[in-house]
Amino acid sequence: MRQLYVASIYFNHPNGTEKNAQVWLAGLSLRKRFGGEVVLDGSMKARHIDVEDLAANAGFIADLTSKIVKSDVFQGKEFFGGKFIGAYFWTSPLDGVGLKLDNEGLRAYGPEGGEPVVEIRPDGGTAVQVSDPATGDVLGGIDSEGGVAGQSLSVVEEARIDGVIVSGGDPLVEGHKGDVNLGEYGPVFNGRSLLGVHFMNYIEQHPNVTDNFSWLTAVPYGMVLNTQKADPSLTWDAVGGQHHYKVRLGGTIETVAGRLYQVSYGTPAMRATDGGSGNLGEACIVRSNDGGSITAGGAEGYKIPASKEFISNAGEWTSVNRTVLLRCPDDIPAGKIMLGIELYVNSGRKASTTSSSSAAMWSLSVLDMGLHYGQYNGTTLYLDKKGTEPPPPPPAPEPAKPKRYTETIPASWWQAYTGDNSQATHPTYSGRAAQGRTPHAPGNGVMRGLIGFPSQASLLSGATVKKIEVYVYADKWHASAGGTAVLGTHGHGSKPGSWSSTSNDVARKKMGRGSGLWITLPSSVHAGFKSGSLRGISFYPPSGSTSSEYYGLFTGKKAKLRITYEK
Repeated sequence: MRQLYVASIYFNHPNGTEKNAQVWLAGLSLRKRFGGEVVLDGSMKARHIDVEDLAANAGFIADLTSKIVKSDVFQGKEFFGGKFIGAYFWTSPLDGVGLKLDNEGLRAYGPEGGEPVVEIRPDGGTAVQVSDPATGDVLGGIDSEGGVAGQSLSVVEEARIDGVIVSGGDPLVEGHKGDVNLGEYGPVFNGRSLLGVHFMNYIEQHPNVTDNFSWLTAVPYGMVLNTQKADPSLTWDAVGGQHHYKVRLGGTIETVAGRLYQVSYGTPAMRATDGGSGNLGEACIVRSNDGGSITAGGAEGYKIPASKEFISNAGEWTSVNRTVLLRCPDDIPAGKIMLGIELYVNSGRKASTTSSSSAAMWSLSVLDMGLHYGQYNGTTLYLDKKGTEPPPPPPAPEPAKPKRYTETIPASWWQAYTGDNSQATHPTYSGRAAQGRTPHAPGNGVMRGLIGFPSQASLLSGATVKKIEVYVYADKWHASAGGTAVLGTHGHGSKPGSWSSTSNDVARKKMGRGSGLWITLPSSVHAGFKSGSLRGISFYPPSGSTSSEYYGLFTGKKAKLRITYEK
């Protein structure tokens, strides 16, 4: 550092006559000389330095306040601050030792160095990885999607898969022999048998199960009924014209919809005692409804078809031993039901069981085989009921769209009548129905007629009538230009002795001579033809008019009824 010399400074006395006076300085500053430096290389000590930039090879600062401090190396016992930003933070300058935090993640090394024991990486792969420090082999980890992999799992209290408890001991697995990782019911996970693919499917289909014992609903319950009875020298006598039935052994079980049951039964050894041959009888399982009882020779619907077996070798000692699988409620109803063994001999036959008690045994056993998945795939399982509710009824089918039909019915009878309502007997009117008054035979009065058809009540039952028409053929009119047919209805099933009608003038139609037309009847008569109360048409001039416009004759055998309906 260059020296600074001041020759003389006078503060309060000229020529420095007072040299011991106290002096105060204010506003003193050092200004950089052109081409020079204020403080040169060397050392400087100060209680306070206020500068824009400070650079030094070494320094001791008791308290440093700065917006930005840059340095290649920081050394110190403690660092306090809200935020440290940098590329590397190492607890040791040596590679493979201590804790390293950098852009590649966080790695913790064991005291022996080598591969990191724990590694957390931000590369999108394994988020947390645990390795063997000696070999570098990965022992476990958590990936970026939450997946967990490891060598073993230890749970202090309980663990669940999709809400289903899977930790702790399993009485179904303990004591099993053979491969410790494979129980009788499938793979074993942490001491619990997962009951094979059926139970795994069950867990996958019911992720919201919370009942601690819900897994028990899928397992077989085992033997729910086992009974037997000796019946030596038991006889059957069916010579009275009826089969002879006996039910000698039965039991009660409680069945649950959605479960499968295995039923096994055996009958005593028996043979015919009547000297006959051929089919002797039959054995089967009979069942009751919920809360009911069983009887010998009951209705056929209470016999389980799959359990039936014929006894055909009548001359030899014969017994039946059969096992069937029954679905609830398909084959047996749900609830508290009775099962029993029915054995009968055919009408006209006699038989007896052996006198040996050991060979004259009835036996009946039932095994609960667990949930029956095939029949109830996709239906709701109710764990508190240990099974499923009976399947819901199928949705009601959409009503079929009605089809439209048209039926044409020929007339079955016809008749002309005179003004006094009696049948017209003159040959002119044979085979015809008449209408109106003719000047050529005024004595007949205002004539009238009827044409009848078979009842259509059966055809139209449940139908909607859309249209009713009648075909009439006018072979004669008073005027050559034709006339007007005036139609009504009647309810006669056959040709009556005197004319009457149920309604008159319901339809009119202008017709030519020797012509036929289809005439539509009003909808007001539909119900009558549908019910059968109306059976045909009548002819009668409006209000009994004597105008020759209405006089005509109609051919009966050409008349037809045409009905259009939907059903």
